[in-house]
Amino acid sequence: MPQSFMRIGCCFALLVIFTLIELPLQDKETTSVPVGPTLQSVLSRGELSCGVDLELPGFGYLDPNMGGDPVGFEVELCRAVATAIFGDPAAVIFPPYTTTEASITALRAGELDFVMNIIPWTLTDDALGLEFGPPFFYGGQGIMARGD
Repeated sequence: MPQSFMRIGCCFALLVIFTLIELPLQDKETTSVPVGPTLQSVLSRGELSCGVDLELPGFGYLDPNMGGDPVGFEVELCRAVATAIFGDPAAVIFPPYTTTEASITALRAGELDFVMNIIPWTLTDDALGLEFGPPFFYGGQGIMARGD
């Protein structure tokens, strides 16, 4: 695996961890970091529950050549977060939520710790009551027309 990909994955994992622990940036004298409820749940369970679309080759899919194990970009980012929390990339499970709506519903219900999925972030999404992390993939729409 290229070193640049590992660096990106580790940086992303740290950003997610800091989001989960609700790090108080304004208090410089704090010696212990408060653990948020999501991270506390993950730590007590001993594994991370990550929502990934496992029917999207390149981002997440069950590879028959790897014994049916999940592989892909989003899967590897989940493994990077599990490594940052537990020191073990295998300390992550991927429940079968293949649609964005099902993943968001499962996240709200506490069945998932976070969703690593291509979810468009719009102005109305702030009303969902969920925290969006930094974008990890930029997609775009385009229009093509004849020049004349």
